[in-house]
Amino acid sequence: MSDPPEPYSHAIRAGNTIYLAGQVAFDRDGEIVGDTVEQQARQVWRNIEDVLAAAGSSVADVVKVTYIMQDIREISEEFPVREEVFAGRPFPAVTAMQAAALGLPGLKMEVDVIAVVPGG
Repeated sequence: MSDPPEPYSHAIRAGNTIYLAGQVAFDRDGEIVGDTVEQQARQVWRNIEDVLAAAGSSVADVVKVTYIMQDIREISEEFPVREEVFAGRPFPAVTAMQAAALGLPGLKMEVDVIAVVPGG
């Protein structure tokens, strides 16, 4: 992953809970990947998987997802990606909202998650 563009951590672990900062569709060079919600969602979830792995977790431990959308009407374009990511396991709780603007023009979404690692 690219370094955060501002002073923050991609994830913080508190006991057996891992809090992720909002992830966007940046590649390792900090460039936006994709121009559709589905394309960006795939990159966002790759980033989330990488951050969780670095924190000793995985998407199997995700209990809460918050979507911040550039256009909330496009959230359904993300559904197939979420169904793939969580195939064979319960879906996490989800909140979705629209923001007036995201960090850079061209970003369609930002996603943050909370994961709980069993046994901590």
